Amino acid sequence: MTVCIATDVYYPLIGGIAGYIKYLSDLLTAAGHTVIILTIDEKAKTTTPDTISKEKNFVKVVLSSTYAKHRDYYSQFFRPGSYGAPGWIAIGRAVNEWLKNNHQKYKIDIIEISDYGGSGIFMINDDLPPVIIIGHSSALQLARYNYIDDNAHFSVVKNLEALSYAHSDAIVAHSPLNVADLKRITGKNVLFARAPWLPPVEIDPGSISAVKDGAQIVVSGLQMTKGAAIMAEAARIVIKENKNWKVYWIGGDTHTAPGVKPVSSYLARKYTDIWNKHFIWIDKKVHSILLKEVRVAGMAIIPSIWETFNYFALEAVFYQRPLLMTENTGAAYLFIKDKNVITIPSGSAELLADSLLHQCNNKWRGSITTESKEMLLDYFSPENIIEERIKLYNDIIKNRQPHFQIATEALEFLNQYTTLPRKLYYSAKRITKRIVKGK
Repeated sequence: MTVCIATDVYYPLIGGIAGYIKYLSDLLTAAGHTVIILTIDEKAKTTTPDTISKEKNFVKVVLSSTYAKHRDYYSQFFRPGSYGAPGWIAIGRAVNEWLKNNHQKYKIDIIEISDYGGSGIFMINDDLPPVIIIGHSSALQLARYNYIDDNAHFSVVKNLEALSYAHSDAIVAHSPLNVADLKRITGKNVLFARAPWLPPVEIDPGSISAVKDGAQIVVSGLQMTKGAAIMAEAARIVIKENKNWKVYWIGGDTHTAPGVKPVSSYLARKYTDIWNKHFIWIDKKVHSILLKEVRVAGMAIIPSIWETFNYFALEAVFYQRPLLMTENTGAAYLFIKDKNVITIPSGSAELLADSLLHQCNNKWRGSITTESKEMLLDYFSPENIIEERIKLYNDIIKNRQPHFQIATEALEFLNQYTTLPRKLYYSAKRITKRIVKGK
């Protein structure tokens, strides 16, 4: 089978989605299937050529000039920044063009793309292979927890995501939590498949660590929905009883705080008493470095208000670290019966602090057991993942229904944004900004 994965992020970029795609592509190719990664160069110019690299049954296509062409065109009609509607439209347009010209040549059977940004709607066409929307977390979902700038960018992204859900050949999620959430949002049947994952390989113990051995750590983007403010509030409560307590949060900053400001700035201002003293933020690290920190952690903490899955949970169990997580962490379903994984309700700094203090005062109940680790390795065995995945793909292909021109017609809403008055307005604003800056 030939699987095409369209994505804006891919290894060696850092993050859960990039890791997911790397795991999935490695598992599929190792099982003899062909994987085509369709990605983009965000910084490309229209003169930057597209590139294709091949290795056995793996193909990576970087759309540069084709992406830049559409991005630059749509950027004329929007204020710079924010949720970047021109970028998501450009991904959809560029991938659509490449697929129309190449899907038969490469004998593509099925297409996967993330729900965030809504680019999938551009690929839904009866002349192209079936499209699966993967539930990694959409702007529609995250807007319930993160602070967003509700402007034209976000309006377009919300529409694109809703259309992608509505017209896709299937929606697939990797936790019961997200399956239920996407069913509520879309009104459609949402399929479940276990997340692709490969256990860590042996790592060099000699490199310098960013945190102290036995430290309490969070590995996640510094994001409101991931519980950044909840963690800070809990830290403030904990240090009233344990003045030496610290937690290290490792992950890149995001603009999801009130006013759509960086979370690091928000926390530094609101929690001056604990920021970088008891709540110590370390920027994102490459995955190999993160694994070294997980291996020596005294406790792995996942304070999320809501998230679709979490590979950090799997890595903590693999290294048999004590694990404290909220019930709205997608991966929590794996550990419901595990007495060595503490699961608490999400959104409560008081409950989180109580659990952390219990750990401090009682030295926890012990590390994750060997049985828990073995359960994880069996559940996420390559055989289980691939068997389930290929059956899923075949069922989607078999049950595909015609779309006619509905998806194409649905995109006509973009015409209201590509008007001459909008172009002139934003052109004038850009010129004024350059004059003010003296450029």
